[in-house]
Amino acid sequence: MQIGVFKTVVSHEFTLEFRHRFAFAAQILYVAAVTFIFYLSFSEPEPLVWNSLFWMVMLFSGLQSGTFAFSREFGRSHLFYFQLIDPLVLFFAKIISVWTRLLLLGFTAWFLITVILGDPVVDKPLFALTIILGSLGLATLFSFLSAISMNTSNNGLLLAVLSFPVLLPVLLSVIRLSFISMSDIPVAYSDSITVLLAVIMLLIGLGIFLFPTLWKN
Repeated sequence: MQIGVFKTVVSHEFTLEFRHRFAFAAQILYVAAVTFIFYLSFSEPEPLVWNSLFWMVMLFSGLQSGTFAFSREFGRSHLFYFQLIDPLVLFFAKIISVWTRLLLLGFTAWFLITVILGDPVVDKPLFALTIILGSLGLATLFSFLSAISMNTSNNGLLLAVLSFPVLLPVLLSVIRLSFISMSDIPVAYSDSITVLLAVIMLLIGLGIFLFPTLWKN
């Protein structure tokens, strides 16, 4: 993969994201609104409720960011991108773009939820690692499935159906890791990290194998 071209494509993706700042601002508003509703309902939620709220926000934000990841490239500009960019360069650039956006949203959501509802996290490095790996998992999953669904007419429905089986191990792993980070009792968590990394590597491998074919079609 050409490093120079890859850097150019990633820079182009960030430039386009910066031009559409309202979408990220809307997601931040969504985080604040949902958190405030939880505050009115629970005031001081238990760690399990806090954890569920956080990953519910991350899930819907990842779905929103990843659903239209390839909307430009598989639209009217497809022939233009097809002539200029290697498919794998575009695939990894999209993952980096969505991952960066989810990272910013994840740490911003952590800050906002902490300000409004408090912070039950005990092991903060572990929770930060969970956000990083969970964001990468969601970005890889939704970017890959977005590329598949963009070749069909009912892309939104297909994305939801395809993502559910793969989404379960990702969500179960990050929820378990987050809950461990909120516990005072030391618990082994290497198996959850292994499952999460295995799912990410599986999706990346499938993307390397299938995306060039999807791109040509």
